[in-house]
Amino acid sequence: MLLLIPKNLWKNTLAEKSDIFPIEVVVTAAHRVMKQTAILLGPAKKLVKLPHAQYFKTDTTSSGGAGRIAWFVDRENNTITPIVMVAKKDKKIGKNLAISNPEFVKKFKANFMLALQDIKNKDVEIVKL
Repeated sequence: MLLLIPKNLWKNTLAEKSDIFPIEVVVTAAHRVMKQTAILLGPAKKLVKLPHAQYFKTDTTSSGGAGRIAWFVDRENNTITPIVMVAKKDKKIGKNLAISNPEFVKKFKANFMLALQDIKNKDVEIVKL
C-alpha cells in the first residue's frame, strides 16, 4: 500500500504544523489505517461517495502536541491519503472529527477536491508502507 501526501496538504498543513505532524508520525498513523486499527468515519455518502473508498480517523501524538488526521483509503488503487490534519486543540474541528460536525465535513470536502487534483497531476509525495 502507498501513502500519498498531496502537495496542497503538505504546503498548507504539514509546513505550518510540522512540530505536531512530523512525517514519522504521519507514517505511523497511516500504518494504523492500513492495519484497520483506526476509527472508521461513518457512512461514505456523508463525505464523498466514491466506489472503493473508505474514510478513517486517527489520533496522533508527537513532542509538538496532539493531533488528528482524517484519511481517504482507495481500496482499488491501494492508497492511503491524509485529507484533514488538525491540532487536537483546534476549536472548530480538532475536538470532533466526525461526520456530525459540519465544520469538519466542509473542510474534508474542500481538502478532498484539492487532494484529488494533486493526485491526478501526480503532485504528491509517495511513501511505500
